[in-house]
Amino acid sequence: MSIAWLVVAYLAGVAVSILLPYFLAWLETNEPFEWRMNIGRLITAIIGLLPTLAAADFIAQLGALGYFGAFVFGLGVSQFGRLGQKTGAAVLEHGKEE
Repeated sequence: MSIAWLVVAYLAGVAVSILLPYFLAWLETNEPFEWRMNIGRLITAIIGLLPTLAAADFIAQLGALGYFGAFVFGLGVSQFGRLGQKTGAAVLEHGKEE
């Protein structure tokens, strides 16, 4: 398994995690896409790519399942970044109320 294809699968998971919710919202309400809302996801995705590359030899032993695993890991890491961003925004908003 090529490391480049592993990275492509990981980045595809990140892209689906970021773009799919906006695409669905755009279909329903024509809501525009805002990159600013996804900075936390992108930063977390870059950090999450490091363990994927470090474990590339192990993932290569999984065969085709390794591509799927990299894709799912990209989805999960991106969602974790969004959760962190929402939590930080909620804490800041709560601090303004007091």
